[in-house]
Amino acid sequence: NPDTSGLDLSSTGYTDPEEFIKNTVTAIHTSAKKQRTPVLAILKDEQATQYWAGAGVKFVEVIVQPYTPDDINRSVRNALGLSHKQKLPETLKMNTDRLKIELLKNLLDDGITTLHPVADPDSPIGYSWPDLAKFVDIDIMATEELLDDLAERAILDRRLHDKIHICPTCNRYNVNFREVCPSCGSIDIELQEMIHHFACGYVGPISQFQQGMKFICPKCRAELRHIGLDYEKPAETFLCKVNGHVFTDPGVEAYCLACGDKCEPKDLNLRSVYAYTLTGRAEDAVQSGSIEPAEIDPLLLDPHLGIYHHSYFERELDTEVGRSKRYGHRFSLLVMGLDYYDDFIKKLGRSEALGYLRILAQAMREMIRISDTPARLDKDKIVVLLSETPPEGAVSLTGRLRKRLDEIKLPRTDVKISFSTGISGYPEFGETAEELIESAKIAYNRAQNSGKETIAEKPSKKKK
Repeated sequence: NPDTSGLDLSSTGYTDPEEFIKNTVTAIHTSAKKQRTPVLAILKDEQATQYWAGAGVKFVEVIVQPYTPDDINRSVRNALGLSHKQKLPETLKMNTDRLKIELLKNLLDDGITTLHPVADPDSPIGYSWPDLAKFVDIDIMATEELLDDLAERAILDRRLHDKIHICPTCNRYNVNFREVCPSCGSIDIELQEMIHHFACGYVGPISQFQQGMKFICPKCRAELRHIGLDYEKPAETFLCKVNGHVFTDPGVEAYCLACGDKCEPKDLNLRSVYAYTLTGRAEDAVQSGSIEPAEIDPLLLDPHLGIYHHSYFERELDTEVGRSKRYGHRFSLLVMGLDYYDDFIKKLGRSEALGYLRILAQAMREMIRISDTPARLDKDKIVVLLSETPPEGAVSLTGRLRKRLDEIKLPRTDVKISFSTGISGYPEFGETAEELIESAKIAYNRAQNSGKETIAEKPSKKKK
């Protein structure tokens, strides 16, 4: 709201300064909205704020006088969606672990736990990750490479958000699907009703019969007066206005609005778009200063099964409980063991029976993430900590493990491995390490007593 006294409006076509100011601001607002550009308003008082709001003008950020240079800087950055932190450079397309660790630190400091994809018409894939763009100035392709790299290292856990059809020529999402004539490929087709003339048996689109207000059969020239007596309308069909072809099933083509190429829908590239959630390994990477996990000390591993000792597992479980309380994450515990393990010992001996338990342990280890922790619970059972995985995810993993075991060639043809599983999860089944382990053990015993090769959960302590 500038001082308009003495304002020369002779070249603008306006005579009223207030009208000039109002129309100018409204035009800026309209243009900014169309181009998705934020507008920062600096107004003289709260009354001016109410005035522009009443006029239907919306600003993404407003400063009211008096203000300081810091106020201006902070408001500009907020209007542009920038964090108070400095953007990381495009250096090496984020291909250095140092930059990735700095990125993870910024995300954790800002309390960002999930990077959600947001619809973005300017992005070639129709989506972008604005929370990531606060810190990283790289194109969308490099962004996906960065996120997928961190997901492969178990620092991010990805969840499918959408699937997008991409033009195979220009790799953009701007694809229009349209119905075409299967004969000539024209898009100038029209859905029409069909008419069946009973007397002569002719069937054709309604446009062939219409002559003014009457229906005249194009074959026998008889007038059709009464539906049900003279004729019927059996179905709707398509008519090509270019070559007159009549058809019931049109073809479909994909037309790229970006480059103008056409193709069949089956030739489009299908891209998956994911949301990415930081796992516990993100905080570990920041604290250790290393993206890669530390080498496993052989002293931490059980020599018979090749998975962690229970003492190491207890330490990891305590850490996971603390981390989940802090960030509100869920996680699960699996307790599993071979069915008929005592029979294995009696028939094959303790050493060979232990070999089959090792097969189960190694199959599980191959299927879980780096951030998960498998360990030996006692002589015949395995426990697995599934970081940031709800119980339903643990059930799904168990199903995949069964299929994997069916594919493994065992040392003996007269032996089949089956196992039972007990599941507990934080916080539904317990909020301390002791409660969670006990819940999983109880569920495992119930699975064993329910007929073997069974999955069971202990009823939640929060359920009545």
